[in-house]
Amino acid sequence: MADTNKARDKPEEVQQISLSQIHPFPEHPFQVRDDELMQQTIDSIQQVGILTPVILRPDADGGFEMISGHRRLYAAGLAGLDTIPAIVRNMSDDEAIIFMVDSNLQREKDGPRQFPLRRTGRNGAKTETFASSWTKRIRDLSISL
Repeated sequence: MADTNKARDKPEEVQQISLSQIHPFPEHPFQVRDDELMQQTIDSIQQVGILTPVILRPDADGGFEMISGHRRLYAAGLAGLDTIPAIVRNMSDDEAIIFMVDSNLQREKDGPRQFPLRRTGRNGAKTETFASSWTKRIRDLSISL
């Protein structure tokens, strides 16, 4: 029992994994859309990198199956990255599916869709996207430091 607790207490290590080593989980239940939000994700990755590692599990062929982070993986490829930060976990099929569903639910509740994609000015005109405005502010702040 003590060994199990030690394993749980050990922090997970983030690794840089080649995009070419990652393949989708069979019958992945969610879609990755090539929409405006995806373009914002690509722009963000190009400007600040990937902030949250994806979750993978090892496969029998020495590669990895994507469990969580399909949008980041897709955006990383379109942004021209060769590797992606990842946490590799050993999971059964059932554990992987449960994790996939839970992480998608959390993203839907806590992710960028909770923020307005566009701000509305006093006259009702749409202004720049929320994500773009914050990315610009962060970049400006880092330049001024």
